[in-house]
Amino acid sequence: AHREFVTPNQDGLMFAPGDAEDAAAAIERSLQQPSLAQVLGVNARRKMVQAYSLQAHAEAHADLYTQLIEAKSQRRA
Repeated sequence: AHREFVTPNQDGLMFAPGDAEDAAAAIERSLQQPSLAQVLGVNARRKMVQAYSLQAHAEAHADLYTQLIEAKSQRRA
């Protein structure tokens, strides 16, 4: 998992890349604590929907266009 996508213990569990034992420990933790797994899953979905939904992309593009229009208007002034 990438730290840019996962906030440890909030929306996912981290493990060292290539470390099978560390990955297994994270999987085992989620299996032993189903309520933790559920909270992590809910938080992860919320985070991804907020950041990567169609609505989020549309708003980001609208903001970018607004900034570009404002910058162009300021250069003309």
